Amino acid sequence: MPRPNERPPSEADALTTALELELKMKRAAWERGKSQRGYWRALSILFLLLVIAGGLCAWLYFGAAMSGRTKENPAVETVR
Repeated sequence: MPRPNERPPSEADALTTALELELKMKRAAWERGKSQRGYWRALSILFLLLVIAGGLCAWLYFGAAMSGRTKENPAVETVR
């Protein structure tokens, strides 16, 4: 038996409940997306650092090789 001060559930209450449920589901999906986005962001930063470190190593290696090469064999002078 319903109490006198309680109102019967109406269509507006059902709609509000449905919207709250949908919002909770969307928030859960947003949180999952946020965690995946953080994972990919960390991987992309790590890849960028690896590329920079590889470029630095190559620059040091080839720079040393080229500077040693020019000291041993000076450039050939062309005769005109």
